Amino acid sequence: AAVLHSFWTGFCTFGLSCYWAPEAVALYSGAGLWFGSTAWFVLCFLQALPIAAAGGLISCFTKSGWSLPLLAAMAFVLVESFWPRPLAYYVGSSAHDQLELVQLASLGGPTLLTGFIVFCAAAVANRRHRKRYWLVAATTALAVIGLGSWMLSSIEKQIAAAPTATVGIVQEALAVQEKHGSPRNEVRRHLATTRQLAETTAPDLVVWPETVVSYRLDVEIQDLAPKLFEGEP
Repeated sequence: AAVLHSFWTGFCTFGLSCYWAPEAVALYSGAGLWFGSTAWFVLCFLQALPIAAAGGLISCFTKSGWSLPLLAAMAFVLVESFWPRPLAYYVGSSAHDQLELVQLASLGGPTLLTGFIVFCAAAVANRRHRKRYWLVAATTALAVIGLGSWMLSSIEKQIAAAPTATVGIVQEALAVQEKHGSPRNEVRRHLATTRQLAETTAPDLVVWPETVVSYRLDVEIQDLAPKLFEGEP
């Protein structure tokens, strides 16, 4: 029962967060919505399997008297570390906008952040010894936030002391149909905007989206920029 419940929890969670996938896959593949929906279903199924495995581990060892918060954290860390998945999604990724918490990943990778989040969540949700577990969760969270704040302040000092550079970002608003229909025109538009930027701002570095050049260029990578600016792409 625990495995099945965990599976459907993982399936629904991932499926709802990727509600856009069927239409996106259908658009980029050109194979139709049925293909996109099938791909979405298979992906959700595969992504739910490790959640089911973690639920099974937790259910088995909880009966042996293990601490639920610690057991849950260990189960998720093990599954995320060793279970093969089509997409490397981590529970710790949910804290991507919490900079103090994210610093924990620099010490042990995203799985360490996963362990912390699952540990605190299981401690808060645990019905037995609630006050003790809540105290442990609060103490752990405050310690991690304090460590993250100290690490952030150190990073900010390094940034302030580092040399500066002017970076320009060029991104033309092209629809997917335009990108596929005329890929060379996309390069020309980015080149034109880049030339304007170079004349007005003179940046040290110009960044393009990674999919601007979607066709083969018969030049070495070190000669790419001069070739692009000299003539037709």
